[in-house]
Amino acid sequence: MRDLGGLVLEMYRQDRFRQDVVHEQAAEIVSLEERIREVDRLLSARASRSTPGLCCPACGTPHHAGARFCVTCGQALAAPAAP
Repeated sequence: MRDLGGLVLEMYRQDRFRQDVVHEQAAEIVSLEERIREVDRLLSARASRSTPGLCCPACGTPHHAGARFCVTCGQALAAPAAP
């Protein structure tokens, strides 16, 4: 975020604002924030071990939503419930 602010300030100082560059950098930050939220969710699931369907039933390793096999032990995971 600090780098994005520095980038915009420098563009302002040079009077050479490029919206495409700002858009690209902002999109990268949003992508990183989404990944951080996913990692936080996994860490939270591992800490609580009480979120059904987010941990391997055999070893307790948290997994991503939609995962079909545990990355630690290879256990098949329950298929997500159909809406």
